[in-house]
Formats: sequence, C-alpha cells, structure tokens
Amino acid sequence: MKLLSIFIPTYNRASILPNAVRSVSLQIESFNLQEAVDIIICNDCSPDDTKDYLETLKESYINTINRTHNLGMSANIFAVLTETCKSEWVLILTDDDTLESNILPAILKKCQELSNSNVPICLTPRYSYLSSGELHCIACQSFKHDTLIQPSPSAVGQIMSDGFILSGILLQPDKIDYSLWSENIENSMFPVILTGATLRNQHGYYWSNKIVNHTVLNECFWDRWGKTEIDREYRLFCDWIEAYSILATSYNELSSSEYDKFWRGANQKLKKAYSFYLFSLQSGMSGLVKLYGVYKASQMVVKTVFCSYCFWAICSACIKNFLKSLIKAIFLLRRSKFANWKTIVASLLVLLIALGHFNKKIKRR
Repeated sequence: MKLLSIFIPTYNRASILPNAVRSVSLQIESFNLQEAVDIIICNDCSPDDTKDYLETLKESYINTINRTHNLGMSANIFAVLTETCKSEWVLILTDDDTLESNILPAILKKCQELSNSNVPICLTPRYSYLSSGELHCIACQSFKHDTLIQPSPSAVGQIMSDGFILSGILLQPDKIDYSLWSENIENSMFPVILTGATLRNQHGYYWSNKIVNHTVLNECFWDRWGKTEIDREYRLFCDWIEAYSILATSYNELSSSEYDKFWRGANQKLKKAYSFYLFSLQSGMSGLVKLYGVYKASQMVVKTVFCSYCFWAICSACIKNFLKSLIKAIFLLRRSKFANWKTIVASLLVLLIALGHFNKKIKRR
C-alpha cells in the first residue's frame, strides 16, 4: 500500500492539466518517492483532448481513469475516494492547481505523524493566485499555528467551511464519514459537508503550511451549478447554507444543546457568508436583481435564505449586528456598477421580510 495518493480530478482542462501533473511527478522523481506516492487522474468524460493527453503518461506511478459519462465534480470525486483510492492517505489536487515546490517529503512526514496520532483529516491554508501568477488572497486560515482540532459541535461550526476549497485537504479515505455527502451528492459545497461530518466525532488537524498553489477567478466548468456567474454564485451560497443546515440536523437528532452549540460556533462564518454572497457589491442582491428583476430576486432570497436554519442562528445571536451590516450593504449598493433603484427596493423588501420573520419568532416565544 502506498502512503499517499495525489488525486487529480479533471474535466475539460487539457491545456493546463499537465501543469498539475508535472508539479507532482517532478517531485516524485526528484526525491525518489515512487514507492511511497502515486498519482490518480480521473477524467470526467471531458469533451476536449484530455483523454489523448492521459494516454501519453507512461510512468508506473501514474494511474488514469476515463469516465464514459459525466458524473459531475462531486460524484466523480466521491467515486474515486470510496472505490479507487487504496493508499493510506489522499491529497486532492484539482486540475487547475499545482503542488508547492519541494513540499512532497514534508507532506509524507506529516501523513506519518497524523497516522500515529489517529487523525484522519488535515486542513491547510489556501494560497490563491490569479492566472497571471499574482497572489489573490490567503483563505481558510483556521488558526495561526499548527493545531489539533478537538471533535465538538462548536468546533465543527467554526471550522467546517474552511474545507470549502478541495485542493489542499489531506484525508485517510477509509476513515472518513461519507454518509452525509452521499445523501447530498449534488450539493456544490460537498467539501464543507465532508469536513463537518468528519469532525463531528473525530479529531482533525490544521497544518499551517503552504502545500498547494490554488488558482482562482479563472474559467470554470460548473455548468450544472448555473449557466451564468450570478447563477453559480447564488447556487454556491444556497448550497453553503444548506451544508450548515444538514450538519445542524444531524446534531439536533442527538440533543438540543449540541444543536445550539453548533450554531453558536457557526455564527461568525454565517455572517461572513451572508455578507460575501448576498450583499457583495459585484454580485449578491444587485446581481440577482439585474438578472431576474425585483420580484423574483426577492422571492429567491426569501425562499432559500430567510426560511433556513441559518437566518435564525444569526438573528437569535446578534440581530442588531446583522441588521446594521444589512443596512450598510444597502447604502453601499449605490456605488456598485449594477446599482439602481430596483436593487435598493429589493434589498429593502428583504430587510422588511427579515424583520417580519424575526417578530413572528419573538411572538412565538
């Protein structure tokens, strides 16, 4: 059994996939790690020349899979992790990312340390770069230093969303809880579900090392998650909220106290999600109004956001801060290139509906 498999799921990126493969294969050969590491590349029935490229790879440590029909990102990765990977550890590297130079020996050492400590999942910070090579941001910095994560509802609420970028997560595939992921296979935030479900009853680890160069704001092929950028942003936001609701339900089945601890732990993450997805200047409410109009945009937000568990988590814990940030977002929308009177009206409608929901909640108590 190999100690580590580098799993590269790919779709329709024949032009840049070789960069990801080379970033791993060069290190395997430079450090003579053929006995410890292999590469698994799974082509999800790409319509471009990906299959032809994979046929040129003759190295013994590279294994390739060519799907005969498209499964989609979530189902494709799920199938490989549960059916194909036989190594002790797996590092997922998406096809537009690259492995940090000379990092592979350190990754193997960390895998051995975590195996000895019985820790099946390791999160890392995500250094995100534009296609030009410029650093865009550093995300998913759960802690300042290497940290052992204790399994608890509050820890899951605080940390689970730091798994939303798949590249850079280290997993022991035979020790991961796949149940909630398999039940929600079409959720685009499946890494969040995977991370949260695993941390429910197992230790995790945060490794504050840069191991992957993640590419952002490049062309994506998530057509099943929306045909336009606004559609995709809205879908990602709704699925992000749903991922938290899924984990909350699993805690509610155990006890109301654990359910409450989960939401309290998730509070800051939820506020950031609302701010980023719903009230960002470039998309959010302004983008929804531009694409769908005032009435439909308001309906979409109310149906998928304000009727969810997450809205009550925010309101019950910090209604004043939530309303303050929401009102501020409305005024800031005037500076947006999408802004017009329709956006302001739609945002005000959502604010009034939110207040109405909150008042009903108070009266029920």
